[in-house]
Amino acid sequence: VSVNVKIKADFDLDSPFKLMSVIRNIFTNSLEAVKNNSVTIGVTVELDKENPDVCKMTFTDNGCGIEEENLEFIRMEGYSTKFSQETGNIQRGLGLPVVWDIIENEYKGKIDVQSTVNRGTTVTIRIPIESIGERAL
Repeated sequence: VSVNVKIKADFDLDSPFKLMSVIRNIFTNSLEAVKNNSVTIGVTVELDKENPDVCKMTFTDNGCGIEEENLEFIRMEGYSTKFSQETGNIQRGLGLPVVWDIIENEYKGKIDVQSTVNRGTTVTIRIPIESIGERAL
């Protein structure tokens, strides 16, 4: 597993717990999406170049990607592609809907997902800094 983290801006968070849940969920999805033995995940935290009052977090992976026709479903509760034929276990499909709820409704932010099958996925989150705390000096 190779993880490349770039922190280009630092923030003092009012309450880090929900944001950490978001980060953990996206990171876990990246790990679970990798089908080979070489996992590469990139995380960048920076000020948005278009709006310096916004924290931009970008997560990239080299996983299996998401079929284009499935992208519209990833924010629906109960939707999951994580099914084990060996055990019969299926994920509940609650992670990304909760992520979207936290980002959009609690932080007034936005999420963008770009994905290519067999190449990977990029999740970009933009959150107004005032919604999460303040920029550290």
